[in-house]
Amino acid sequence: MNWLAIKEQADIEKGSKCQFHRRRFNEAKLLLSNMYVSACKFQDTTIDVNDTSLNYPLPANTKHVRKVRDEDSKPVLTYSVDILAETIRFVYVGTYTVTCAFETSDIVGADGEIPQISSVFHYAMAKFIAAKELEYSRPDRSNELLAEFYSEIAVADKSRTTARKGRLVLPSRRSY
Repeated sequence: MNWLAIKEQADIEKGSKCQFHRRRFNEAKLLLSNMYVSACKFQDTTIDVNDTSLNYPLPANTKHVRKVRDEDSKPVLTYSVDILAETIRFVYVGTYTVTCAFETSDIVGADGEIPQISSVFHYAMAKFIAAKELEYSRPDRSNELLAEFYSEIAVADKSRTTARKGRLVLPSRRSY
Protein backbone atom coordinates (compact mmCIF):
# COMPACT_ATOMS: atom_id res chain seq x y z
CA MET A 1 0.00 0.00 0.00
CA ASN A 2 1.16 3.52 -0.62
CA TRP A 3 0.67 6.35 1.86
CA LEU A 4 -2.58 7.52 0.28
CA ALA A 5 -4.13 4.03 0.56
CA ILE A 6 -3.12 3.79 4.24
CA LYS A 7 -4.70 7.19 4.95
CA GLU A 8 -7.91 6.19 3.16
CA GLN A 9 -8.07 2.90 5.07
CA ALA A 10 -7.63 4.78 8.38
CA ASP A 11 -10.47 7.12 7.41
CA ILE A 12 -12.68 4.10 6.63
CA GLU A 13 -11.85 2.49 9.98
CA LYS A 14 -12.61 5.72 11.83
CA GLY A 15 -15.78 6.43 9.89
CA SER A 16 -14.68 10.00 9.15
CA LYS A 17 -11.54 11.88 8.12
CA CYS A 18 -8.52 11.53 10.44
CA GLN A 19 -6.57 14.68 11.29
CA PHE A 20 -3.14 13.40 12.28
CA HIS A 21 -2.38 10.52 9.90
CA ARG A 22 1.36 11.02 9.71
CA ARG A 23 1.95 11.51 13.44
CA ARG A 24 -0.13 8.43 14.34
CA PHE A 25 1.56 6.34 11.63
CA ASN A 26 4.99 7.26 12.99
CA GLU A 27 3.83 6.36 16.53
CA ALA A 28 2.70 2.95 15.30
CA LYS A 29 5.95 2.43 13.42
CA LEU A 30 7.98 3.18 16.55
CA LEU A 31 5.81 0.85 18.63
CA LEU A 32 6.20 -1.94 16.07
CA SER A 33 9.97 -1.56 15.84
CA ASN A 34 10.23 -1.85 19.62
CA MET A 35 7.99 -4.93 19.71
CA TYR A 36 8.99 -6.92 16.63
CA VAL A 37 12.29 -7.35 14.82
CA SER A 38 10.35 -8.15 11.65
CA ALA A 39 9.10 -4.53 11.56
CA CYS A 40 12.64 -3.17 11.34
CA LYS A 41 15.17 -2.59 8.60
CA PHE A 42 18.52 -4.37 8.84
CA GLN A 43 22.12 -3.37 8.33
CA ASP A 44 25.34 -5.33 8.73
CA THR A 45 28.30 -3.86 10.56
CA THR A 46 31.75 -5.38 11.03
CA ILE A 47 33.47 -5.30 14.41
CA ASP A 48 37.13 -6.23 14.94
CA VAL A 49 37.55 -7.60 18.46
CA ASN A 50 41.07 -7.34 19.87
CA ASP A 51 40.23 -7.28 23.58
CA THR A 52 37.46 -9.42 25.07
CA SER A 53 37.20 -7.24 28.19
CA LEU A 54 35.91 -4.26 26.20
CA ASN A 55 32.40 -3.34 25.13
CA TYR A 56 32.28 -2.48 21.43
CA PRO A 57 29.84 0.16 20.15
CA LEU A 58 26.87 -0.77 18.00
CA PRO A 59 25.57 1.69 15.39
CA ALA A 60 23.44 4.51 16.80
CA ASN A 61 19.71 3.80 17.24
CA THR A 62 20.08 0.00 17.15
CA LYS A 63 16.81 -1.60 18.28
CA HIS A 64 17.83 -5.28 18.18
CA VAL A 65 20.78 -7.47 17.23
CA ARG A 66 19.40 -10.03 14.83
CA LYS A 67 22.44 -12.25 14.34
CA VAL A 68 26.19 -12.36 14.71
CA ARG A 69 28.52 -14.24 12.36
CA ASP A 70 32.27 -14.87 12.53
CA GLU A 71 34.87 -14.57 9.73
CA ASP A 72 33.68 -17.89 8.26
CA SER A 73 30.01 -16.71 8.25
CA LYS A 74 29.17 -19.20 10.99
CA PRO A 75 26.65 -18.10 13.63
CA VAL A 76 28.10 -16.92 16.94
CA LEU A 77 26.17 -17.54 20.14
CA THR A 78 28.67 -16.34 22.75
CA TYR A 79 28.22 -12.58 23.00
CA SER A 80 26.26 -10.16 25.15
CA VAL A 81 24.38 -7.06 24.07
CA ASP A 82 23.32 -3.96 25.99
CA ILE A 83 20.78 -2.25 23.72
CA LEU A 84 20.35 0.78 25.98
CA ALA A 85 24.08 1.48 25.98
CA GLU A 86 24.31 0.34 22.34
CA THR A 87 27.25 -1.95 23.05
CA ILE A 88 28.19 -5.56 22.42
CA ARG A 89 30.82 -7.75 24.12
CA PHE A 90 32.39 -10.88 22.70
CA VAL A 91 34.01 -13.89 24.37
CA TYR A 92 36.66 -14.52 21.71
CA VAL A 93 39.00 -12.33 19.68
CA GLY A 94 38.17 -12.08 15.97
CA THR A 95 36.22 -10.23 13.32
CA TYR A 96 32.44 -10.39 13.56
CA THR A 97 29.61 -9.33 11.29
CA VAL A 98 26.67 -8.07 13.36
CA THR A 99 23.24 -7.67 11.76
CA CYS A 100 21.50 -4.82 13.56
CA ALA A 101 17.83 -3.87 13.34
CA PHE A 102 16.75 -0.23 13.10
CA GLU A 103 13.46 1.61 13.08
CA THR A 104 12.26 2.32 9.54
CA SER A 105 12.19 5.91 8.29
CA ASP A 106 9.36 8.25 9.20
CA ILE A 107 6.70 8.88 6.59
CA VAL A 108 7.12 12.22 4.79
CA GLY A 109 3.52 12.43 3.63
CA ALA A 110 3.63 12.41 -0.17
CA ASP A 111 0.58 10.44 -1.38
CA GLY A 112 2.58 8.11 -3.61
CA GLU A 113 5.20 7.38 -0.94
CA ILE A 114 5.66 3.70 -0.03
CA PRO A 115 6.52 3.25 3.69
CA GLN A 116 9.69 1.32 4.45
CA ILE A 117 7.93 -0.89 6.97
CA SER A 118 6.72 -4.19 5.54
CA SER A 119 3.35 -4.12 3.80
CA VAL A 120 1.98 -6.87 6.07
CA PHE A 121 1.70 -4.23 8.81
CA HIS A 122 -0.06 -1.53 6.74
CA TYR A 123 -3.71 -2.49 7.42
CA ALA A 124 -3.01 -2.87 11.12
CA MET A 125 -1.32 0.53 11.18
CA ALA A 126 -4.40 2.08 9.57
CA LYS A 127 -6.41 0.66 12.48
CA PHE A 128 -3.92 2.16 14.93
CA ILE A 129 -4.30 5.59 13.31
CA ALA A 130 -8.09 5.37 13.55
CA ALA A 131 -7.97 4.07 17.14
CA LYS A 132 -5.80 6.95 18.29
CA GLU A 133 -8.07 9.45 16.56
CA LEU A 134 -11.11 7.97 18.35
CA GLU A 135 -9.39 7.64 21.72
CA TYR A 136 -11.38 10.40 23.45
CA SER A 137 -14.53 10.74 21.35
CA ARG A 138 -15.43 7.02 21.08
CA PRO A 139 -13.26 5.03 23.53
CA ASP A 140 -15.14 1.74 23.00
CA ARG A 141 -14.49 1.78 19.23
CA SER A 142 -10.92 2.91 19.89
CA ASN A 143 -10.30 -0.06 22.21
CA GLU A 144 -11.82 -2.42 19.66
CA LEU A 145 -9.54 -1.10 16.92
CA LEU A 146 -6.48 -1.28 19.19
CA ALA A 147 -7.30 -4.91 20.03
CA GLU A 148 -7.53 -5.67 16.31
CA PHE A 149 -4.25 -3.82 15.74
CA TYR A 150 -2.39 -5.92 18.34
CA SER A 151 -3.93 -9.13 17.05
CA GLU A 152 -3.07 -8.36 13.43
CA ILE A 153 0.51 -7.30 14.12
CA ALA A 154 1.11 -10.55 16.02
CA VAL A 155 -0.18 -12.53 13.03
CA ALA A 156 1.84 -10.38 10.62
CA ASP A 157 5.01 -10.85 12.66
CA LYS A 158 4.48 -14.59 12.80
CA SER A 159 3.94 -14.76 9.05
CA ARG A 160 7.12 -12.73 8.43
CA THR A 161 9.26 -14.78 10.77
CA THR A 162 8.00 -18.25 9.83
CA ALA A 163 7.23 -17.86 6.13
CA ARG A 164 9.51 -19.43 3.60
CA LYS A 165 11.01 -17.18 0.98
CA GLY A 166 8.35 -16.11 -1.47
CA ARG A 167 5.50 -17.58 0.60
CA LEU A 168 4.50 -14.69 2.82
CA VAL A 169 1.13 -15.22 4.47
CA LEU A 170 -0.92 -12.05 4.94
CA PRO A 171 -3.32 -11.77 7.88
CA SER A 172 -6.99 -12.07 6.99
CA ARG A 173 -9.03 -8.88 6.52
CA ARG A 174 -12.57 -8.17 7.56
CA SER A 175 -14.69 -6.25 5.15
CA TYR A 176 -17.38 -3.88 6.36
